[in-house]
Amino acid sequence: MNLPKLILVAVDPAMRPTAATRRALEIARRAKARVHLCMPVFDVRIDATAELVHPEVERLAREQYIETRLRWLAAWSAELVEQGVDTSCEVIWAKAAHEAL
Repeated sequence: MNLPKLILVAVDPAMRPTAATRRALEIARRAKARVHLCMPVFDVRIDATAELVHPEVERLAREQYIETRLRWLAAWSAELVEQGVDTSCEVIWAKAAHEAL
């Protein structure tokens, strides 16, 4: 049986672990696989107001939205590293999560 060397985990933008993420992490621990935590995000409110506000305001809103989630994801990743799981993480702005992954 071939064990995975890398597991891509799609993380909920609501910033909470799901049953699927917990299961993927358990598989990674058992297989001693590296985990890449990827959180595709999109906020329709930021996108919808893009035409109503200055482009700089829209850019800053998007960056802040991404940064908030990246800080949470990085902290979770650090906890996993302390538990012995090799992880990396990223947050991607994408209307279609499946395309981002």
